[in-house]
Amino acid sequence: KSWKNAIARVVRVADGSEDIVSESMSSLDDIASGEFRANFFNQTNPDGSFWAPRKRRYSHPTLMKTRKMFNAAVGGSGHLLERSDNVLRIGIRGSVVSYAGYHRAGTRFMPPRDPIHVSDPGVQRMRETLESVAADRIQS
Repeated sequence: KSWKNAIARVVRVADGSEDIVSESMSSLDDIASGEFRANFFNQTNPDGSFWAPRKRRYSHPTLMKTRKMFNAAVGGSGHLLERSDNVLRIGIRGSVVSYAGYHRAGTRFMPPRDPIHVSDPGVQRMRETLESVAADRIQS
C-alpha cells in the first residue's frame, strides 16, 4: 500500500497539485540574490567576462552610486519575486529602479553591464533545492 501512496504522491507533484515552487521560493531567492550580490562586486556579465569600462569617467564604476539597484537585486526595495504557474521570476522591478534596463542594454556612455544572472553552479543549486523539496514531499 505504501508504494501506491508514493506513486499517487509523485503524480500529484508532477501535475502541480502540490506546489513545490512556492514552497521553495525563499530558498531559490536566497541563491539568486547571493549570485546577484557577487555579480555586482565581481563586476561580471552572464558570460563571465568583466564589465567593460564606462565611456565617460565616473566615480562609481561598480553601479554603487546610490546602491538602489544593488539593494533591489539582493532583496531590498524594488526586488522582484513572483511566481505564476511554474515560472519563478527573480530580479529588479523596473518600476522601482527605472534605469535597470539601461544597465542590461547599455547606452552610448556605458556598455552593457548585467548583474542580474545566475551562474551554472547557482542554477545547479536551485535545481537541487527543487529536487530536495520534491523528494521530501513524495516521501511524506
